[in-house]
Amino acid sequence: MTNGQKITSNTSWYLLALIFQKILSFAYFTILARFLGPNDYGQYQLALNFALMLSVLADLGLSAVLIRETARKQIDQKQLFRQIFSLKLLLSILALATIIIGDLLLYANNPVRPLIFLTSFIVIIDSFTLLFYGFLRGQQNLYYESIGTIIFQVIILTLGLILMQFNRDPFFFIIVVLMASSFNFLYSLILINKKYQVELGWYFDKKLARSIFFIAWPFALSALFAKIYAYIDGLILEQMQGASQMGLYSVAYKITFAFQFIPLAFVAALYPAFSHYWQNDKSQLENTLIKAINYLGYIALPISAGIICLAPNIISTLYTSNYNGSSVPLQILIASLPFLFINFALSYFLNATDRQRTNTFNLGLVMILNVVLNILLIPQWSTVGASLASTICTISLFCLNLVAVYKVTQIKLKNWWPMFKALMASLLMALIVIFLAKILNIYLCIILGFLVYFGFLILFKNLSKEDYFYIRRALKKN
Repeated sequence: MTNGQKITSNTSWYLLALIFQKILSFAYFTILARFLGPNDYGQYQLALNFALMLSVLADLGLSAVLIRETARKQIDQKQLFRQIFSLKLLLSILALATIIIGDLLLYANNPVRPLIFLTSFIVIIDSFTLLFYGFLRGQQNLYYESIGTIIFQVIILTLGLILMQFNRDPFFFIIVVLMASSFNFLYSLILINKKYQVELGWYFDKKLARSIFFIAWPFALSALFAKIYAYIDGLILEQMQGASQMGLYSVAYKITFAFQFIPLAFVAALYPAFSHYWQNDKSQLENTLIKAINYLGYIALPISAGIICLAPNIISTLYTSNYNGSSVPLQILIASLPFLFINFALSYFLNATDRQRTNTFNLGLVMILNVVLNILLIPQWSTVGASLASTICTISLFCLNLVAVYKVTQIKLKNWWPMFKALMASLLMALIVIFLAKILNIYLCIILGFLVYFGFLILFKNLSKEDYFYIRRALKKN
């Protein structure tokens, strides 16, 4: 298999696995939220989020270094693996101690404390699994990781559904995740051992360790910012308002970010094009970016507008009336979806044009803003405050990245005109959906809403045959 064929095959397998995993994950967490109720589900999510936020300490960019350096094949791969494995052992002890101490200090008299203690072991196991899969990625082999990703989610779904017949304690549902993580760990360990004869063992070379950390620190910093940015709102909300509010917010957050696989799948096909055009054709680079922004906007705008209109119906249908308090947070969070989608294109564009540091710097600024806004808004507005903070930060990151992109290539005002027409089509669709919601069920409203939206896009001449074939080629590459 040629290198190009291998990349295409890897991308196809991994993206299919990722999409399938996201669908199963969303289905499971929807069922679990209905089953546990806001308070217990809030405790479950808090335990996972707290440990996941600190999981970056167990890696600090080492897995990213292993992937890159293994792929380059400039040094002994097995020696590099053993050195990074040894460093990760030390970092895992640090991460485990930090999570346990944080658990003791912040949740001394909180029923979530044993849940966090249990999730700390999940974090360590997953950290080593990430390292093992990182070695496979460095060999340009994502097939086995794709299979492992699917099996991991199937185990959680199957065992979780069985457990629901006997128990309602969130602690046991964390054990389900621990069992799935343990399988993934053993599966990935056996793969690298049998397929590439990689063995675990202590190894330390001072010079090699120093060079690894020198390469790893930008990855570590970016990962740290991303983890805090993603999870700090829920932790602050629980501390200030309690587990029930955390449960309500988590449902709205899950729905909003369940759509992330769409821009991930789309931009994965465009990232190599950005990199190529940056070196060879600057005009085509600008055209590709504009098309990416428009197409992502075309997808995100109707989703955002439709969910804003149907949020109360969606929440009551999927999660029961116990979660009615999630409707307004969902409307606020989903309003940021177009900015979230387009930001994927902007972020990948900056990476492709050698501006990774700009990405990290912007993410750091927004992370600080997110912490400040949550502290200020949550005491007054609870879940609504957390949602406002998240949406403001998503828009802020979009603006910062757009400014950085304008320093590389100029997007003319006329290039935003198709996006404006898509916005108008979405608003007209929203008005019709509001009317339809009074006489039809939610599923018919969604179907008819999208038909109306695409009808307006065609009427406004936003989509042409060229656009259709362009999107088809981009997705077919995946």
